[in-house]
Amino acid sequence: AERFLCPSAPALKPMFAVDHPLLGSVNAMEQSSQLSELKAKVAQFQAEMMRLRNQGSDDKHAKAMLTMYSQQMEEMKRGGSDIDVVPLWDVDEEVAQRCAGRPLPSLDFAPDMTIVRS
Repeated sequence: AERFLCPSAPALKPMFAVDHPLLGSVNAMEQSSQLSELKAKVAQFQAEMMRLRNQGSDDKHAKAMLTMYSQQMEEMKRGGSDIDVVPLWDVDEEVAQRCAGRPLPSLDFAPDMTIVRS
């Protein structure tokens, strides 16, 4: 999100810091290189396990590694925070305050239209 929003709305940059009062713990989790490495390992061993199963081969080692990395990833996530627990109304209010009076690009959506065939 930072990569897409901040070039157009630089006032939002501080909201992506790991010490931000509302989003800090979520940002820390998102920016964690260790978590990224664990996600990659989980994906790798998940694919390996499926490949072995499709070949009818023994997948015990791949399954054990997948379980180990999955547990490490879950343990790491327990120490952080998820966006689901962030008060989004407060985030919305802060975004509005930071962007107030600034000439920012906006998204304009066309009205929803339903086409009926006869």
